[in-house]
Amino acid sequence: MTQDEPHHLHSLDVARGIAALAVVLYHWQHFFVVGLQLRSDFNPAMQPGYALLRGFYNHGHAAVSLFFSLSGFIFFWLFASRIAAGSLGLTEFFVHRVSRLYPLHLATLLAVAAGQAIYHALHGAYFTYAWNDLHHFLLNLFLLSSIGRDTGLSFNGPSWSVSVEMTLYAVFFLYCSLSKPRFATMAVMALLGFLVLGRFRTTLGSSVGSFFLGGCMSSAYGRLTRDPNRARVSLVATVLVAALWIAAFAVPWREVGLPAVVSPPGGAPDLLTVVLFPLTILALTLAESESPAAFRRLARATRLGPLSYSVYLIHFPLQLLIVLVTARLDVASAWFYSPVALAFFFVLLIGIGLLSHYRFEMPIQRLMRARLGRQESR
Repeated sequence: MTQDEPHHLHSLDVARGIAALAVVLYHWQHFFVVGLQLRSDFNPAMQPGYALLRGFYNHGHAAVSLFFSLSGFIFFWLFASRIAAGSLGLTEFFVHRVSRLYPLHLATLLAVAAGQAIYHALHGAYFTYAWNDLHHFLLNLFLLSSIGRDTGLSFNGPSWSVSVEMTLYAVFFLYCSLSKPRFATMAVMALLGFLVLGRFRTTLGSSVGSFFLGGCMSSAYGRLTRDPNRARVSLVATVLVAALWIAAFAVPWREVGLPAVVSPPGGAPDLLTVVLFPLTILALTLAESESPAAFRRLARATRLGPLSYSVYLIHFPLQLLIVLVTARLDVASAWFYSPVALAFFFVLLIGIGLLSHYRFEMPIQRLMRARLGRQESR
């Protein structure tokens, strides 16, 4: 990152927030789960606002790949040169990342462990995620779930991506320590993730691929923002990405004999992952380079960036709590087809997310980083 580049990209805050909301909406079906099984009478098209939000309800799982590409872009943009130059050490880097991710991960893990114990006592089965034993608790506790030793999703299911994220940080730090990041080598790393590692561990391979594709976009962004024709390039990128998004969801690909744009959960990398998400990130950042004030106002108005991690990790524990309470009050599952239920849930989720971010996560983060600073000054 050069001195004249921005130190924060608000467009990526907005993208990260939308991705978090997409995952939450995809998981709305949890309200129609009894034990581990989706109710046989569940009607996806009756979910609140389905006509407008069907892409999120049906394909929101794909947004996790966007998270990893966003992480790749941001980490290569902010930290790669510092790590390569030796000015950002291993301890400082990992304390900064653990202080950001781990406190809320631990809090939600403990909350879900308690909630699942109550749910199992009442129903004789766990809610949505089956693997809630000591083995999987320890994997979650040490951020080792979903990288090879797990049987399946467990406890706070969405947190699988946190353990993968920490693995990606280790790969990223090692890569930047050994060589200067270049577009070509990052593209090779992405291919190795998708095509090699993905054959043995699909989720981890896809995550590595997405992360390094984000790095490729960071490299392209650095070059294009120095191009004297960057305004024209930004316009072309925006029009192209908009056209691709329209084509992705307006054209019935299977009906014309072509593969679907989005793969099912756990499937092979799809066009969203390898084409649309990376190009969208590049188009957004180039657009922000032309109109930084507009994106800054949008990000501040929505607060999507600061809330994205809180919303992502808190939504399943909140769903579990609501399911326990509504069962106690004998509320029929059909209530969750109501727009009122959706509004009620998001008001609670955003309110708890704000409290968590500003009153829990940020104070602990500052404390952990301050202690690191004191230790380094000795």
